[in-house]
Amino acid sequence: MLRIINRIAEYLSNEIVEVPTKATPEAVGAPQFYDMTEAQGIILLWLDSVPNYVDPNKKLESDDFRTHIYQRSMLLILSIGMKTVGGSPKLDELVEKIEQKLVHLKVGDFSPLRPVSISKIMIDGNNVFWRQMIFETRQKIVGHPVSISL
Repeated sequence: MLRIINRIAEYLSNEIVEVPTKATPEAVGAPQFYDMTEAQGIILLWLDSVPNYVDPNKKLESDDFRTHIYQRSMLLILSIGMKTVGGSPKLDELVEKIEQKLVHLKVGDFSPLRPVSISKIMIDGNNVFWRQMIFETRQKIVGHPVSISL
């Protein structure tokens, strides 16, 4: 998972030069505490894993040895923060630009990124405007049957 998040962060760093991109291996509880004394803004991103589920088309009750297909859903979460004066048009432009760059982006053996939600604008105590974006991607996992002889 860390390899995927680093590849997306590297891609965003090359495509979006207005603010730095920082990948974190786990969820950031409160991105507003990120120090932005020198930067005009920041893009924080991390992955959140959704538990695997079995393909509903496969019957689990069968005694047959079958190949089972699982889907692992991953949520790519981005918190975008910018110091802006008198509103947030720059933040909205940045969010639009990020969405255009990431929509349908395919990383490794995961499905293309699909936008799930974009939050409303929030402001923290340091006058930093924040928006959060969530994208979803899935990975197909094929579980082959194993025969064990005792």
